[in-house]
Amino acid sequence: MHVLIEHSSSELYGSDRSLLTIARTLSSLGNRVTVLLPTSGPLADRLDHAGAEVHFAPLAVLRREVLRSPRAAIRLARAYLRTSESVRDVGLTKPDVVMSNTTAMIAGRRLARHFGVPHVQMVREIFGSESERALFSRLISKSQYAIYVSAAARDQFRKQPDVPCEVITSGADLSFCTYTERAHSGRPVRLVCVGRLNSWKGQDTLIRAAAKLKEAGVAVNIRIVGGEYGGGSEAQKSLSDYADELGVRSLIEFAGEVADATPHYVWSDVSITPSKKAEPFGKVVIEAMNASRPVVASAAGGPSEVLADGRGGRLFAPDDEEALANAVLELSDPEVWDRTSREAFEKSQGYSAAASATRIAQALTQLGARS
Repeated sequence: MHVLIEHSSSELYGSDRSLLTIARTLSSLGNRVTVLLPTSGPLADRLDHAGAEVHFAPLAVLRREVLRSPRAAIRLARAYLRTSESVRDVGLTKPDVVMSNTTAMIAGRRLARHFGVPHVQMVREIFGSESERALFSRLISKSQYAIYVSAAARDQFRKQPDVPCEVITSGADLSFCTYTERAHSGRPVRLVCVGRLNSWKGQDTLIRAAAKLKEAGVAVNIRIVGGEYGGGSEAQKSLSDYADELGVRSLIEFAGEVADATPHYVWSDVSITPSKKAEPFGKVVIEAMNASRPVVASAAGGPSEVLADGRGGRLFAPDDEEALANAVLELSDPEVWDRTSREAFEKSQGYSAAASATRIAQALTQLGARS
C-alpha cells in the first residue's frame, strides 16, 4: 500500500515525532510512505532514515495568523488552489490513501480528490473557540475517516463531525528507559518543563510557582526545555525577565530546543506540564513517566485522562501557581516520590508510540484496501 501523508512542519515536537513513528511503522510493515512537507528541517532527515520518501511543496497550512491577516489568508487560498499543480511539480504518484497529520493541513481532502482515494484526518488539536470548532468540524466531516489523539480531542465539538472515527493516543517512545530510582540527597528538588515556548504552555505559571516555593523555604532548580516557533528568542527573554522580576531567575535554566529530551527527564525529580489550555494529548507526560518521573500537569485535556486516577502524578487547575507549588511540595517527600515514580513508569508502558502507530497503520490499510 502507498500512503501519502501531508504535515505542517519539519521540526521535532509532538506531532512531528508522532509522524516519524507512524512513517517508520508503515515502512516496517512493507508499505510505501510518501511525506509532503512545506520546508526542510530535522524531521525530513529522520523521515528519510525511517524509509519514507520526502518531498517539499508550498502546502496550504492554516496557521493562526491566517485568521488575523487578510494577506496571509490570500497566500493560503493561493496555496490551496495550487494543490494539484504542486503535486505535479514534485512528481507524486497515486497513493492508496491520503492522511493529513494535523488539522492545519487543509489541502489533504483536495489531494485525495485529485487522486480519487480516501482521506484520513488526524485530529491532534483542541481548538480555542466555538467558531474554530465549528469550522474544523465541517472540514473533518469532508474526510472519509478521522483519528483523534484523545477522548478530549474528540469530545470538544458541540456537533460531532459526521465521519467514522476512533481514538488512538499518540503514545511515546518507550525504548529508552527502564525504571530508575532517585537518590534522596537533600539537594534542591529538580523540576523540568518540556515544550514549545509560547503564551499558553504555562511556563510563566511555573515561574510564579517557583516564587511560591522559594517563599515557603523549598529549594528548587528548574530546567525549561524547548524553543519558540520559528527559532525566535522573544519568548525566552520575556520569561527570563519575568523570573528576574520575581526574584527566581537564578533558579532557572533555559536549555533551548533539543532533539531528545530524555537526559533532561532523567536529570529531574518531577516533570511539569503547566499548560493554560487543554493539551490534546500531552506526549511529554508519557515521556516523563517512562523515565520514572512523576508528572504535575494542568487538569485539562489529554493529561487529565492519563492522570485521572492520581497514579503517576498530580493534576492542578490551569494557571494556579499555588496549586502547582503544593503538588511539587507533596511529591518532594521521598516516600511519596518513590511510590508515584514507580506508578508513573508502570502506567507509561500502556502508551507505546509503536503500538499506536500500528493501530493507525491498520486503519489506513483497511481504508486504502477499499479504495
